[in-house]
Amino acid sequence: MFKIRHMSFSQVLNISGLALSLIGTVIVFIYSPKISSVLLIHTVEETNRRAKKDKLKNNLSRLGLLLIVIGVVLQFVTVTGLI
Repeated sequence: MFKIRHMSFSQVLNISGLALSLIGTVIVFIYSPKISSVLLIHTVEETNRRAKKDKLKNNLSRLGLLLIVIGVVLQFVTVTGLI
């Protein structure tokens, strides 16, 4: 019914690089900081809570960028034939 095609190692790296880039792009899109021109005065507790939440979002955005870079490097390596 369906033929199973065996992929070479470079094809597997290329596909995994593409998948990592896509996942990283989605993560950056979701967790990137939203620009707001509203200035609000908060209590110290509220400020600390928001700072903790912002730090988590920034770290997830950095993870997304790292996944994009790793994906691009994997695709570059497979396209140039270094492996």
